[in-house]
Amino acid sequence: MWALVGAMVVFIGLAVFGALSSLTTGRLDMSTVDAPLRLPLTNTPDQISSDSAVLSLADNMMVWHQAALVYAAANSGYVGVIPNASLAFPYWYSPQVAWVSVMGAGNVVVTYYAAGTGVVEVARLAWALRQRTSGYEGAGVVSGGLVSAGTAGPMMPVPASVPNGAAAIVMVVP
Repeated sequence: MWALVGAMVVFIGLAVFGALSSLTTGRLDMSTVDAPLRLPLTNTPDQISSDSAVLSLADNMMVWHQAALVYAAANSGYVGVIPNASLAFPYWYSPQVAWVSVMGAGNVVVTYYAAGTGVVEVARLAWALRQRTSGYEGAGVVSGGLVSAGTAGPMMPVPASVPNGAAAIVMVVP
């Protein structure tokens, strides 16, 4: 996404520079302003919008997870599902899915989305979480009580109540 934003800034900058430089000559050369933006596309438009929707869900999940981390910091030692009513969200936030946050022993906080709930494929959400967290190893799919980022890196343990096959992000609150 930042690459696209950067390309747009460069494009707009060049268009404005071209328009301003033409003003010094007394004529406006619209060919520099109306030039189409050409970016290399590796996906079809359907895939791009689909990826955008999944990335948006990952962003939404991460806001929920941040609220769970704040709760965990204030309630050290709590073990169990964090009550939704106890989470403090920004005024602009509206959860897009029924996320679940759980605290385990050692102040482990997991926010997850269970497989089979039908909103998004778990593997795609896990991919989006890794994209948004720059490959964080605590974001992925739960299997056998561990979150795996799908790489050869270490796996992070999660509380037993987190179901296998869930897309999850796990962090420890000090």
